[in-house]
Amino acid sequence: MKNNSLVNFRCATGRYFQVLGNIHDIESYLGIDNVVSLNARLFLCHWGHLAIIFMWVWGNLFHIGWNGNYELWVKNPIKTSPIAHGIWDPHFGVSISDAYSSSDYAVVVSYSGIYNWLYTVGFTSVSHIYNFVIVGELLAVASILLAKLHLVYLDSKLQWLSFVKSSSFTWPLRMFVSCFDLGGLRLNFHIGVLIGYTSIAWSGHLVHVASHWGFQQVENNWTQLCSLLTFEGGIQSDTCSLYLTDMAHHHLAVGILFVLSAHLYSSLYKGFGVRLSDLFKLNGNAHLMISEFGKSLHLQLSLACAGLGVYTSVVGQHMYCLTPYAYLSYDYVTTVALYVHHQYISSLLMMAAFAHAAIFLIRDYTMVRDYTMATTTRGRGIDASEDPIARIVAHKASIISHLSWVCLYLGFHTLGLYVHNDTVVAFGESEKQILIEPVFGQIIQESSSLIMPIGPGDLLVHHAIALGLHVTVPFY
Repeated sequence: MKNNSLVNFRCATGRYFQVLGNIHDIESYLGIDNVVSLNARLFLCHWGHLAIIFMWVWGNLFHIGWNGNYELWVKNPIKTSPIAHGIWDPHFGVSISDAYSSSDYAVVVSYSGIYNWLYTVGFTSVSHIYNFVIVGELLAVASILLAKLHLVYLDSKLQWLSFVKSSSFTWPLRMFVSCFDLGGLRLNFHIGVLIGYTSIAWSGHLVHVASHWGFQQVENNWTQLCSLLTFEGGIQSDTCSLYLTDMAHHHLAVGILFVLSAHLYSSLYKGFGVRLSDLFKLNGNAHLMISEFGKSLHLQLSLACAGLGVYTSVVGQHMYCLTPYAYLSYDYVTTVALYVHHQYISSLLMMAAFAHAAIFLIRDYTMVRDYTMATTTRGRGIDASEDPIARIVAHKASIISHLSWVCLYLGFHTLGLYVHNDTVVAFGESEKQILIEPVFGQIIQESSSLIMPIGPGDLLVHHAIALGLHVTVPFY
């Protein structure tokens, strides 16, 4: 063991790999031995990361308001190129002194779709963008203060909890925690109502602000107000995007459903009208073991990253075939950039999900398995055959072998088609391409003739994404 440690720390690369290998084991890496300190560290990382995201997003918006041409772009979104910012370096163009007095100065064209988003949600001037930037910067500062506040008072809180032994002081704290720190209560009411009212408020914003004309025309006529919540379906002809009134209708309906579902529970342990343990029941007593697994932070993070990764991939898919942003479909470069951007994020999130699932299997799963195998829950013993994860691990050979032939099939066919088509196009014989139509996808899309049609390119791209996912799963 001594020799291995000397080998690992002999060079800088070895030390870096040691840090990267242990950085996700927060308890060991930071020397944490209690749940309060662990939650405080996670809380600090969460708000710090959120502050960085706020600063990055509103920094881009500030440059658009400062160096962009948003007020000119909104007058003719189709023919006007959106400007991200000017190039200040004189080696790349005219000097900065002439940049604002001449029309032929060097600029960076915006391919992020921010212009389309600002136009869709109702921004009409640069002053609106500046006000939005100020609000975002204040949110970033508030995030940093929240993280620092909880970190400063962590030691004093731990000291107070260790010294206070009298039940007269601890029972109010226990009552407060039992009433307001239940996952079931937060899931049922707070999260449901928060999502619901936010969706309803966004629907009101789309109707009264983003539509520019809706509130002024139907201010005193509730019958005409209902016409602003339409269900046209498909793509609007002039903007090549979804109808804004359809989206407002959608958010209003979703918000009402969330608010109602937040009240559909008969106990504090039922989430949205369904008992969580019932969702975990596969067969026998397996749900008891899965309930134990749910205490692992790495498993929770893995499931969250997997769900968010799938959601991001679906957003990237629908952003070009059912785009919600006005005039975005006219800019092919921006559409492709946004699709690739979301697929990259989805890939990173899926890799994070697989990595933390592997950490769970190596570290937390062994501990939980030994604990549940040695005890009983509610008088019923838990057999190893009722452990779903143990059954997956036991059949890993057959699972990996099936994933292997799926990867080989997808790899040879998808990449082979790409190589063949690129080669014949490069030699000027594009008519010799092998173009396979997505027959099943086209059958589904026949339900609405207004949806953007899909073709052979969509089939190849989706099979390439499937190849990446099926290769990543057995790798981890």
